Amino acid sequence: TWYTAMVLTGIITPSITVSTIGNGQEDQKRTFSVNVYPHNYSQYTEDQKGTFDSWYASTENLKLIHRSGWTFFTTLKSNRQVSLSKETGMQPVNTVVFSASQLRKGVEVRLRKYPYPVKLFKIVFPNGDIEWAVTNDLSDRMNVFQVENESQVRWQIEQFHREYKQLTGSEKCQCRKAISQRNHLACCYQAWLGLKILAKQLKTTLYQIKELPISNYLKQVLANPIIILA
Repeated sequence: TWYTAMVLTGIITPSITVSTIGNGQEDQKRTFSVNVYPHNYSQYTEDQKGTFDSWYASTENLKLIHRSGWTFFTTLKSNRQVSLSKETGMQPVNTVVFSASQLRKGVEVRLRKYPYPVKLFKIVFPNGDIEWAVTNDLSDRMNVFQVENESQVRWQIEQFHREYKQLTGSEKCQCRKAISQRNHLACCYQAWLGLKILAKQLKTTLYQIKELPISNYLKQVLANPIIILA
């Protein structure tokens, strides 16, 4: 299976996908760490930061990104253990109480087995949903609005991933060689890019663009049927 892993600010390609060979979640996390190493992309962007969801927010991945000098923005599952201080110890992130000021500026916490401090934010959506986000950017300028903007960028990657899978047949490759798989995915990306450009020009969705040739053909056949039933 192919997963959208990270968006790298400043790179034209909207996502980096990694192949997960193992069957379990830990195998997928390890493959992510090996294949998506931040130093490999330092030449492409000056503003080195990455955003990804809780699926990839393992302790090993966070340490790898932090030690590479990158800024990360990610989400945590509600039962992820955090510590406000040595006295309070570890507690689930959904039990952390935020003051009005901390809701805006975040609160500094420690993650289990992660040796560096992170800033934790509680994002409450209009429908009542809650998302816990963390970043290793501890500067005073960092606030919940900036974190929300990064979260919106991450959502664009999720949208790309969905369109990429549903419209280009990226998962239908039966090749076994790595180079053949890469060529297949590259062709799928070119197909998605073509749909995206045309959809923007016609001010419509990618799904409507894909159905457009079939729709036009059906209109033509209905107007001038090939087979006329008596």
